[in-house]
Amino acid sequence: MANVNNVVLDGQNGKNDSLQIEASMPAPHSPNENATEINEEQIVQMEVTADGREDNANPNKALFERINRLRDSLSTLRSEEEYSFYESSLEYLSDIKKRYNNIQTLIQKANISFEKFNCNISTIISDSKIFEKNFDVLCLFKSPDISKEAKDWFVSLTRALNLMEKAMKGETDEKLGRIPPANFRACIKNSSQYDPIYTMSVSTPIYRVKADSCSDEFFPIAWKGANSFSLHSKYLLNTEQKLKTVLLTVLPESDIDKEINAACLPPTIEGDKDPITFISELESKLDAIELDIKCDTCESLEELGFIESFISNFPVKLTEINNILYESKERVKESLTSVEKQFYKTGLSDLFKMYNDISKLILSFEKTDVATLRDEESQSWHNILLDLKLKTTDYLNRLGIYENETVIENETIWNENMDFIEILEGEEDNSKPEGQISKINSIGFYYMQASGKKDYIEKTKVFVYRKSSR
Repeated sequence: MANVNNVVLDGQNGKNDSLQIEASMPAPHSPNENATEINEEQIVQMEVTADGREDNANPNKALFERINRLRDSLSTLRSEEEYSFYESSLEYLSDIKKRYNNIQTLIQKANISFEKFNCNISTIISDSKIFEKNFDVLCLFKSPDISKEAKDWFVSLTRALNLMEKAMKGETDEKLGRIPPANFRACIKNSSQYDPIYTMSVSTPIYRVKADSCSDEFFPIAWKGANSFSLHSKYLLNTEQKLKTVLLTVLPESDIDKEINAACLPPTIEGDKDPITFISELESKLDAIELDIKCDTCESLEELGFIESFISNFPVKLTEINNILYESKERVKESLTSVEKQFYKTGLSDLFKMYNDISKLILSFEKTDVATLRDEESQSWHNILLDLKLKTTDYLNRLGIYENETVIENETIWNENMDFIEILEGEEDNSKPEGQISKINSIGFYYMQASGKKDYIEKTKVFVYRKSSR
């Protein structure tokens, strides 16, 4: 019995041992199965992570696309016709402003240097020792019935001649109670109630040939020159007055100065910014916003709405500005043209007349038979005329004004390419080449534009030969 129990117990123990061993052994498995389990978990985790990143990236991607669209819109605005017109208008107004500043400086220079030029002309004439200056003038009346002053003029002139006759004879005048002065100016003053002799400005002297200053042969030439110089003094006074007038029109705060400066300022679209500057600033803001997003700081996102609103309204605002610019361009062009015309064509017109008269005196003297004249008189007179022309030329050249291309009478033949010539009349002469210049009426002048093109102030006016129509 005891043995049986032991066997049973041993059997039980063996069984139990067997169970324990089985329980302690790991369950059989395949290595591939375990790996699959790990990869799926990792995939799930990766998918969760990826989904999270995608959710975070989507808003930024949309913002970047929005910013790029705005940049494209700004580029489109720059390429449109309205924007091109705006840019060209600003360039045009900038050129106008430069031209105005140049003519403004030139007018000031013309006034400043004119006094010295005028003095030089007077010095050349006085240094010749041939002429004297007179500043008294006697008004001429057609009839004594015109006015009381005219009647007095005739009475005083008659009485002055009687006084001069008594002075020459040494006779006493009853009214004066003495011998009259041997001075016609004094005799007229003593005879007149209104004094018909007037003293002119020292800027407009009347030149006369001094007694015994030249030979009898040279006197007619000198007398003609004196008359011309008297006329020149009037031209110089007129030029001085006209230059002062045009100077007043361009002084700071004058009406034209205010108008041109105001018109040349570009219209603003936002505060004090012009459209070009403002668009550039918008592009800079877009760059800054993009940088904020990349740095995870989005403090400037609210500005995107403002930029979008501006871009949508920009074409309408730019059209309004261009309308203003168009009117400004027309107005400022008209004002500048008026100033240039007043300076070149009006302010200097009498000086051009003087230049032409001096040139004609030179040409006339060179054509004259001077064999009967003394060499020193001939040479001196020629030098005087050349010096007068040289001083006038120098003054004009300093202002950027030049004589038109030289033409010669009975030598130069006109052709259609001579755009600086204006033909006044044709003189029939079959013996001369058709179009040959027979006479120069006046020399013209021009100044250079910034582009290098000649702008003719006055054209050279000529007469030409033409063939007879018979």
